[in-house]
Amino acid sequence: EAKPQDRHQINLIDPDSSLMRKSRRDAWQQACNAQAVVDAEGTQLILGAYVAESPADHYELEPALQRIDPELGRPQVVLADAGYARARLIGRFEADLRAPQLLLAITADDHDMRRYDYRPGTTKRTKAISNPHLLAMREKVRSAEGKKIYRKRNQTVEAVFGIIKSVIALDQFLRRGFAAVNAKWNLVCTAYNMKRLWRFCTAGSHPIALTGV
Repeated sequence: EAKPQDRHQINLIDPDSSLMRKSRRDAWQQACNAQAVVDAEGTQLILGAYVAESPADHYELEPALQRIDPELGRPQVVLADAGYARARLIGRFEADLRAPQLLLAITADDHDMRRYDYRPGTTKRTKAISNPHLLAMREKVRSAEGKKIYRKRNQTVEAVFGIIKSVIALDQFLRRGFAAVNAKWNLVCTAYNMKRLWRFCTAGSHPIALTGV
């Protein structure tokens, strides 16, 4: 029999995990989709955390925001990368007068392209964006004000994941099963928050009111 493609295989040890990759430039690997909502207004505290059952981020923005305890207040601005980009999602945010301002990267270049990056040229044609919601959001993120606000994402949520991987040393889940992995992720996020709060206390300061995500 012909060998099945990697994307058609399942893990017999942990069927709850999925084949994922960080980007088209990365290799596929068996993984779990850990989500976190991080305060971008100074505290860098994790406001909500869970492991998504879906291997993609596409439909996870609204469930992630629902993880925020109402006692913490409502976010005024939401920053998210291109994995969450959906025209209908943008439309719902625009139609809801109570919804926070949304800054959503439409392409990977909107959030991970650095001035010193070099990528070889390619003959592959880039897929054109025609949806008006996506086009408007792309222009919003690429504007001077949009870039200034969106830059906070790299300094907050990206930094938090970096600390969890390098300082707390969680670069893989050793437990098996969705419930066990979800419990582990929440434990790690709680440990991160406790360490962050300890730093506030020992510095003689206190977390400011949470106004953004």
